[in-house]
Amino acid sequence: MMGRTHAVSGTAAWLAAYPTLDGLIGLTPGQTVAGCALTAGAAMLPDVDAGGFYLKRHGIIWWPHAWGSSISRTYGWLTAGLSAIIRFLAGGEHRRGTHAAIGVAAFTALATIPGITGTVYAWLLLGVAIRALDVALPGKFSNGPISHGVLIAVILAVLTVAGVNLEPILPGTVALGCSAHIVGDMLTEHGCPLLWPFTKRRFRLASLPLDGKGETWIRRGLIVASCWFAVAAIS
Repeated sequence: MMGRTHAVSGTAAWLAAYPTLDGLIGLTPGQTVAGCALTAGAAMLPDVDAGGFYLKRHGIIWWPHAWGSSISRTYGWLTAGLSAIIRFLAGGEHRRGTHAAIGVAAFTALATIPGITGTVYAWLLLGVAIRALDVALPGKFSNGPISHGVLIAVILAVLTVAGVNLEPILPGTVALGCSAHIVGDMLTEHGCPLLWPFTKRRFRLASLPLDGKGETWIRRGLIVASCWFAVAAIS
């Protein structure tokens, strides 16, 4: 599925899980709102293996804009390099380890590391979410990778000053977002290798074409569901 559909599915998953999470850890209003954005970004995380650098016979090739996932292009060379490393570790191809249960577990485990690692993780996910949902300031300020990174850092600083602690919710947002991504891709004709590296078999729930009418209706349904869950959460 396309990035914007994955992002919306992450937000819907977070809002759907809100009653359970609130009962377990007691979410503040700030954490609830931030969780929507973080889970939208986490729903893009499995596609970090698409794009970035590729080794070719005559050197290193990089597709910064014309090809690659939203997450691989978010912070320019930084996320492009990250994409190349993770793709290598996850089997060397798109939709291998990052689209399997082991990938979800690895991404979630990384989110449990406190301190600067958690802050950088949140910075990445929030930046990806804003890119995927086409949220930007007027003009060209937030279009470049550097200015975009500064913008996200400012947002995180504001959240910190406001007393919004993201560490307790970060693992949950990553687990929900990655799971929502995989379910979404299992609705397409490509499927997902859930049990990689033990088997390369791809599991499917449907065979929808990429960015077709079926996906459009799913995205619209997820938006409606998100609104419903949001109203239920504040009522």
